[in-house]
Amino acid sequence: GINAEYGIAAVVTAHSDSLQTLLVRQCAYGTKTINAIARCSKMRVLDLSQIAEITEAAWNTFAVSLPLLENLDMSWMFGVKDPHLSLLLEHCPRLKKLNIDGHKLITTKCFRKMLVTLTDGSIVRSAQFLPDLQFVSMQYCNQMDDEELAEIVNHCRGSLLIKSYYGEDLEFS
Repeated sequence: GINAEYGIAAVVTAHSDSLQTLLVRQCAYGTKTINAIARCSKMRVLDLSQIAEITEAAWNTFAVSLPLLENLDMSWMFGVKDPHLSLLLEHCPRLKKLNIDGHKLITTKCFRKMLVTLTDGSIVRSAQFLPDLQFVSMQYCNQMDDEELAEIVNHCRGSLLIKSYYGEDLEFS
């Protein structure tokens, strides 16, 4: 409860200048801890799975504060919507691995910027939006469009693997 919240936030704050990996899966924490995590500009690996909802203000601070993040597990975090994930993805250009299993409100829309249409009409993977993203797990995400995800994967030409609703791999074909 409250004591865990202050304990986690205090440890994160004490090491915010050097913290690169934080695994706080299923921990009882909230805004105070999320704000402490947002000060960890060197964070590369973060597991926030199965935590309670984050306030809008805390999410907006957190989402734009981790530019070096490479691996993020935010599975089964309830209340996350497209604008939240989109904001985070726009500010995490080095992201390689993302787990969003169990999100009921996120749609494929967050990933559309991965593709760009060239002047000749061909569609290719964007060099600016998530250029390093290699794997996304989207199991039990009710709002995802598998056809659109398959199109994104195909246009990424083997550089992206998506695990779909039932755990099936959507791979370049």
